Amino acid sequence: MKRTGSVSEIVESREVGGSTLQLHASAEADYVESRGGIEVTLTAKWLRVNQRGRDQELKASWLPAGEKVFETVDRHEAGDALHAIFKSWLRRVREAIPSTLDGRDLPRS
Repeated sequence: MKRTGSVSEIVESREVGGSTLQLHASAEADYVESRGGIEVTLTAKWLRVNQRGRDQELKASWLPAGEKVFETVDRHEAGDALHAIFKSWLRRVREAIPSTLDGRDLPRS
């Protein structure tokens, strides 16, 4: 496998109790020569941003579970395929956000 690329985006950011919480979506792709395509690992997670150290990952039950997908593509099309898969993943993550995102829906430590 050869790392093809990765993309990420901050989907949502909230200030809660003096802390910044950020919802991150990401995709990392590897080209699998033996299978003739890319394997993409998709994740979505909330982070409590810590300016002085490591960010803390938080859980939210409504977030879609991370997953791996495979798409058969030529190596030169891998970047475009990664971005198309990520665009679809972003849509799923955004659609999962409760319409009334408030303190009850925000992640806990």
